[in-house]
Amino acid sequence: MIENIIHNNENLNVSLDTKKLEVRGEFSDGTKAFILNYDIFGTSIKIYDFKVYRKREGLGTNVLTEFELCAKKNGFKKIYGELTNSPDYSSPDVLIEFYNKMGYNVKPKNHGMQYAEISKNT
Repeated sequence: MIENIIHNNENLNVSLDTKKLEVRGEFSDGTKAFILNYDIFGTSIKIYDFKVYRKREGLGTNVLTEFELCAKKNGFKKIYGELTNSPDYSSPDVLIEFYNKMGYNVKPKNHGMQYAEISKNT
């Protein structure tokens, strides 16, 4: 799905696992850049997990933008998911700000560890 990402003048090695529905990126030195797990439901894509290993450098913006462009190019109409409170991820305030900046509709939710739903038409 995502073919090429350049971050801070460095090409990322991007791999797609179609069985796991997972996109991974690594820097040229082999360190992890990002992981994005998703599933397909008709003309919609649900993001289950999106983790960026270098924070506050624009990498998440670059990856999500490329993911959205590929989704649109392949006929998908909507991307959606849920934000979950976990120590492995950025704080809720940071993630809500990020998805708002990216043009997603962020709807607060109070269901266990899930604190918001996100959605965007492509």
